[in-house]
Amino acid sequence: MIIFFSLSSLPLYSQTTHKLINITNNPDKFAFRPAIAIDSKNNVHIAWYAFYEYPGAPDGVASNIFYSNNVKGKFCRSVEIKVPEGEDTGWYSKNPSISVDSQGNAYIIFVRWKHQVSLSSEDDIYYVTNAPIKNSNGIVINPGNRFKKPIRLVAGVGLRKKPEDVSGPNQPFIHCDSKDHVHITFQAWGFGDIWECILYMNNSKGKWSKPSLAVSKFNIFLYKSCIDDKDKVHIVFEGYKSGYSNLIYYTKKRKKKFKKPTRVSSPLHEQCGDADLAVDSRGKVHVVYRALFPFEYDGIYYANNVKKKFKPWNKITESWSYNTSIKVDDTDTVHVAYEKSDTLYFGDNSSGKFKFIFYDKMPPNFTLADSYFALGDLTTYNFTFHAWLGKKSNYTGAEIYYLRSICYLSKRKY
Repeated sequence: MIIFFSLSSLPLYSQTTHKLINITNNPDKFAFRPAIAIDSKNNVHIAWYAFYEYPGAPDGVASNIFYSNNVKGKFCRSVEIKVPEGEDTGWYSKNPSISVDSQGNAYIIFVRWKHQVSLSSEDDIYYVTNAPIKNSNGIVINPGNRFKKPIRLVAGVGLRKKPEDVSGPNQPFIHCDSKDHVHITFQAWGFGDIWECILYMNNSKGKWSKPSLAVSKFNIFLYKSCIDDKDKVHIVFEGYKSGYSNLIYYTKKRKKKFKKPTRVSSPLHEQCGDADLAVDSRGKVHVVYRALFPFEYDGIYYANNVKKKFKPWNKITESWSYNTSIKVDDTDTVHVAYEKSDTLYFGDNSSGKFKFIFYDKMPPNFTLADSYFALGDLTTYNFTFHAWLGKKSNYTGAEIYYLRSICYLSKRKY
């Protein structure tokens, strides 16, 4: 399904053209949580997970990771990524993150759950790529464009006996650096004798490092990570040390260790969440997050550390906005996307302050769910999201969509 829309006479853009594509087009499956990456040629790569009937699973269903790209002009038939049989890995592959290298090869990280609806200590993290792979003798064993079998990078354990033991790994993110090395971050219930943490790994020396500590000593909820032009990993997270006020914190990797987290959110905001970050060409960090309490502050806020400290906490949306994303383009213009009332909003600060347009043309009987955002060239916004089929009280399926919005900017110089 492909749908075109054109908007004109907008305050921010001289014209915007939308192209919506149903990637899964399979009402018999429930497809969720898509992740998106754009390569150097503006090709789109998307990974997601989907449930299907599987009599061998405890509740009769299982889920695997699926992948598609539009390298040849349109989205190819999806590739199913299966965990090798015979490994005690559970039944449910979930929550993929995807990145691409300089050659357009895809790298995917995901969690393998033991239970369909809840995390467990013994869940695992898997990694897979379609990049060419050589063995120790220099012989290519995976020629590219074909996914090798997934590798279990982290095996969760219930009883941690060793310092490197990990319990409850979840929320993985993956990033390719300028040398095509891969970096991952993930959250964990425990690491050795440490509880509640964010861990880091990379393959910069030709093989995967052991997990190392990025964030600890916080009660951590959601987090995001990214990598900058100098191959430094940055993390923003919501959490608290004492009490029950969720605040927003930031850290980055310096040499071998991550810095002590710095508070990002305003002192006026007692409950925060939904944070994301991006780094510009100068190494400056830009953060968006939602303030939830006190209620008079409800909305999405933007701050940066251009002047060393994170300020000035500008409110850029009204209340009941959520699922916020932020990106910075090659001109250091900041782009933000968010959702409100089943409508997707996006825009930038090219005019000196944030201005947004919206997209609300979902196909009949579909409801917008979580969206994920990536920039293409200087005129293209790329989104992927899953959308529910049917009425909210009786959903009958969930599909993965891709939305390309080409925005002809009236005020930006090229």
